[in-house]
Amino acid sequence: MIETQDDTESSLSSTPNKMLLPKTFYFFYYAAGASLFPFLVLYYRELGLSGQEIGWLIAIKPFTSLFSASLWGGIADATQRHRQLLLLAILGVILSALVLSITTTLTALIPIVATFAFFMAPIMPLVDNSVLEALGKNRSRYGRVRLWGALGWGITALILGQLTETFGLSFSFYGYALLMLGCFIIATRLPITHVHIGQTFSHGLKQLLFNKQWLLFLTTLLISGIGLSTAHSFLFLYM
Repeated sequence: MIETQDDTESSLSSTPNKMLLPKTFYFFYYAAGASLFPFLVLYYRELGLSGQEIGWLIAIKPFTSLFSASLWGGIADATQRHRQLLLLAILGVILSALVLSITTTLTALIPIVATFAFFMAPIMPLVDNSVLEALGKNRSRYGRVRLWGALGWGITALILGQLTETFGLSFSFYGYALLMLGCFIIATRLPITHVHIGQTFSHGLKQLLFNKQWLLFLTTLLISGIGLSTAHSFLFLYM
């Protein structure tokens, strides 16, 4: 495996604050999530959707991401345009969120939510991969970098709760778009590692599907994800 980086970017390992940009990106990304996702089901309820209809909309994201993440990953590895795809994905979620804020019917919400999920799917895989590669032998420090995401979520959740109560649920979409715009700006300078692989995407996928231990791991994640998503998605309606 041979790794290269954009010629215009300096190596993360060559600067004392090599993780400053990734930390800032995680902070803004999860702050954006805290500004929107807890209030999304409340927005659906405000539109008059039933619990079943809300469940349909919630289910769109994981199902769309299941296939689109692999598609984005395959394109990124084939074209080696990781940064361009990351910027495109961020721009896509910003525009989708803004359109979602003015969409009021279920039939219109379904394709918009699917589009939002499609663009959201590759963002974290692309960033996480680059951060791990940048850490090199110090990958055990990834948790310290990722912690800034939790910090961003916690701080924003406190602030946005008050703002949405004052200005309405639509404000959460604008907060999300603004914070993701910050991610877009950071991503233009975030060193993105390009990984050259020695096999095709389809060949790698076949190897993955026939790996019993990996399939068991994925099945475990699926089962736990079903329980967690059910609780997290409807928790805010209950509260």
